[in-house]
Amino acid sequence: MVKCISLAIMVHMNGVNMAHSKGTLNSYSVMKGEFEYSLLWSFCEVEEMNIKDFGKGDRVYLLNFHDRNTKLENAEIEEVFVISVGRKFVYVSKNADADKSDWNVTAFAKNDYVQGCLVENKDWGTKNLLFWSITDIEDYKEQEQLEVWLKNAVSKKYTLEQLRKVKAILEG
Repeated sequence: MVKCISLAIMVHMNGVNMAHSKGTLNSYSVMKGEFEYSLLWSFCEVEEMNIKDFGKGDRVYLLNFHDRNTKLENAEIEEVFVISVGRKFVYVSKNADADKSDWNVTAFAKNDYVQGCLVENKDWGTKNLLFWSITDIEDYKEQEQLEVWLKNAVSKKYTLEQLRKVKAILEG
């Protein structure tokens, strides 16, 4: 579960804000000519999902990618129910009365590479993700979009000193 996330770039020109973000905890500014660029951020805390926390009948939410061509912003959110909880897997279905052996029951497990959700247990295709709430899915989408934005932002030319300061900020 993501508790908070905030990241923004502010551009100042002659003391006028070109962008604005509220509630940020930290900032770093760089002057380039007559422009001042500020990186603003607050850290987010991701709670791990533990399989032991699930119970039969719990209502959870699935981020369904349908196929490998589905983009994150187009993935469908579906309400599903926990059918069974094992040592390694949580089994879910759209039908609350389904049996673990039914064809439409899907297994989800923890994954070391994805935090805050469980990942569908399959060896082919795009794996769907399981979350506690729709808010958690929205936070996950926002975090993924911000990570892509940040990767694109740092691919531009910055001085070594600027990159060192940004690294120090992000590592806390």
